[in-house]
Amino acid sequence: MRRTLLRTAAAAGAAVLATGILGLGAASANPVHTLWQTPVISGPDIGPASTPEGMFPLIHVAASDGRAPGETTFSVPQPFPYYYMHASRFVVVHWQNLQTGASGDVPLRYWQSLEESGGTPNLPPGFPATLPTAATVQTGSGPVVATVTHFRTEYMSPPVADGVLPGLSILIS
Repeated sequence: MRRTLLRTAAAAGAAVLATGILGLGAASANPVHTLWQTPVISGPDIGPASTPEGMFPLIHVAASDGRAPGETTFSVPQPFPYYYMHASRFVVVHWQNLQTGASGDVPLRYWQSLEESGGTPNLPPGFPATLPTAATVQTGSGPVVATVTHFRTEYMSPPVADGVLPGLSILIS
């Protein structure tokens, strides 16, 4: 109930901001339309279960126009270097088109894989290591609000949202 209320409040506030204050128009042929973005803050990372990014790492997720109208690409522009504790963490972009009502979720890896960091894996990658750092989705044309939630997985348990502050982005697709 609380998460739904927070999402609704964020979407309503973003809609007012996007339509009233910014005076947003139709999308053009420019490749990037990230208009406003707040990074997701994960954590707190304390003690032996922490990562090199510190106690409250900022994870940036960008939104840009896809190759076709109505497509949006969500990506992690600067993934963190590989660290073994990252292998159990990921973010999910929750998006909604305010004009059409279309919505969806996009899970992303926000860190480099072991191979991308120059290492050699000795086991096949597991979830979330198999997630991409960018994904293109059909959001439809119009204003899109996106929030980002940080998740941590644990052995034999479902993923747990552990972010301190969700990310927020507003764009015109």
